[in-house]
Formats: sequence, structure tokens, C-alpha cells
Amino acid sequence: MFSVFVFFLTVGLIILFSSLFVVKQQMSYIIERFGKFHKVANPGLNFKVPFVDKIAKKVPLRIMQLDSIVETKTQDNVFVTIPVSVQYMVANVVDSYYRLADPERQIQSYVYDRVRTSLAKLNLDDAFSSKDQIASDVEATLSESMAAYGFTIVNTLVTDINPDPNVRASMNAINAAQREREAAISLAEAEKIKIVKPVSYTHLTL
Repeated sequence: MFSVFVFFLTVGLIILFSSLFVVKQQMSYIIERFGKFHKVANPGLNFKVPFVDKIAKKVPLRIMQLDSIVETKTQDNVFVTIPVSVQYMVANVVDSYYRLADPERQIQSYVYDRVRTSLAKLNLDDAFSSKDQIASDVEATLSESMAAYGFTIVNTLVTDINPDPNVRASMNAINAAQREREAAISLAEAEKIKIVKPVSYTHLTL
């Protein structure tokens, strides 16, 4: 009799503990019942029916960051690589899980498309001065598109524009030549002042 009591007590405790679960802060759990969406479990102690309900997805609510490298070319046919960082978060737990299978891949697709479209209208010099505008274009496209899938775009950053190494070497050479030319002009002006000033002084004293 005692062993039967212990058996049922053990089974009861197992069922009880399998029914209770804790959701951590900045998380939400999607609970399905017989394969169908049932509810969203929020942070704290929660209950589910054993063998009937299951945790389908643990959804993080923190801000997440996705880094991408976009390879494209400018209007003047210069190939560049552009690092783009997108910060995003889940706004609607249910939509984010059921409406989109791979959010990171979807975000990257929008980033690639928007950046390539923007760069195709700019030459290399304009691209360097338009990083903020490119980031704004990407963020506007992402915000509108990803809102339908339950995501909010927090921020988009275009951190750099890196042309082909040969192009970068040519740009450095041009900049170096320009600086040398400016230095030579400044040196010539200084020499001219040295020559002109004594003559002017002598002429005045006479």
C-alpha cells in the first residue's frame, strides 16, 4: 500500500513540475496546444498542461544586431565592399515566429537590395560623403518591410566604404601628389617672400 502511494506521489510530482516553467526576463515563450498556437508566456512563473501543451519557441526580446558585408559597384564602375550593421528587435512575438521562417536572411536580402540600388546612383567620391544617407535609405526600407513580420528596426549603420585595393592605392597616390603639390606651392611662396621683402625695405630706405 505504501509503495503504491509513493508511486502515485512520484507521478504526481513529475506531472506538477513538468507543468510549471519559468520564463526569464527579456524573453517570451510561444506555447502550442496540439500543434496549434495557444498563448504567449511572459516572464515569470507559468503553467502548461503536460503532454498537451509544448514550448514551440523561446523568443528573445532584447535588441539584436545583424552585421552584413555588401559587395557592389558605384555608378563609375568601382567595386566596393560596405559593412552594414542592423539593430532590430521583436515587436510582435506571434508574427515574428509564424510569419517569417528566417528573419536574419530576410533582413540581409533587403540590405543587399537597398545598398546596391543606392550605390548604383553614386560615383565613388559621392558614396564616401553619403554613408549616412545610404544608412537612412536602408533603415526606411527595412522598417516598412519588417514591420509586417513583427520586427522593429532600431538603427542601421553604414560603418565604412572600402573600394578595391588597387583603387584605394590610386586614391592614396592622388592624395599624396596633391599634398606634395600644395607643399611645393607653399614653399615657393615662402621663398618669394624672403626675396621680395629685403628689396622692398632697401627701396624704402633710399
